[in-house]
Amino acid sequence: MNEDEMPLTEQIHRFVETQWLLFMEWLNTSQLFGSSVLTYIVLGIVVILLLVGVFFFFKFGGRLFKLYALTLTPKARRATVMTHVDGDTVRVSSGRIGDKGTTPIRLIGIDTPESRRSMYMNVAPFGKRSAAYTKKRLPKGSKVFLVYDKEKQDKFNRELAYLYTSTGEFYNATLVKQGYAWADRHPPNLKYAEYFDSLQVEAKKRRRGLWTIYTAPDELSAAYEKSGNYKTFLREHGLSKPVKKKTSTKKTTTTSSRSKAKTA
Repeated sequence: MNEDEMPLTEQIHRFVETQWLLFMEWLNTSQLFGSSVLTYIVLGIVVILLLVGVFFFFKFGGRLFKLYALTLTPKARRATVMTHVDGDTVRVSSGRIGDKGTTPIRLIGIDTPESRRSMYMNVAPFGKRSAAYTKKRLPKGSKVFLVYDKEKQDKFNRELAYLYTSTGEFYNATLVKQGYAWADRHPPNLKYAEYFDSLQVEAKKRRRGLWTIYTAPDELSAAYEKSGNYKTFLREHGLSKPVKKKTSTKKTTTTSSRSKAKTA
């Protein structure tokens, strides 16, 4: 097989191998610093530096590259977190010079339990914890990147976005991964739907966060419903009956009605 017929990966492998052998031959024949011992010490230092470089590349390189890509894509914009509405909703500065107004940002592809009573929904168990987590992780003044999908705004005039922190952390995914939110599909914004689903499977398996009291989105476990903590929750929020749950036979319908009420 000549080089023209050889696969590119094989050509690269042979080139690297050849260069390494030539380098080793040079070390063996040269007297770097007048001592073969020092030669191998220098070689060891070079190898260590290379390994450290590889480690930092895989640990931080992906995030740095992601941030670099975000600054170039026309669908992304920089923003500053100003206030917190819910675990999955924040308000950011408008970004317009002289405009002190804020824009509500709904994190798409996910859903957190309600933390506030509204005309649509009651406060739900774990809602306050999800909201507190977002407030802690995205404090006022946080610089973030917002990336949009096919549909940019919902009927409540909230912008629908994927949020990245200044370090490149995909915050929508973090909420699902750590058990502070459920994966929630809302067409046509389905770019990361399968990814969020996979994170939810793992979080549920490990019983992280809300999965200690929920068995499915909006469906509390029987053990929690019988617990004193749940009775205390109902009493504190003035609820005389359990939070309405989804049923397996009407799951699609319930999800649709809930979506109209809260999310997009």
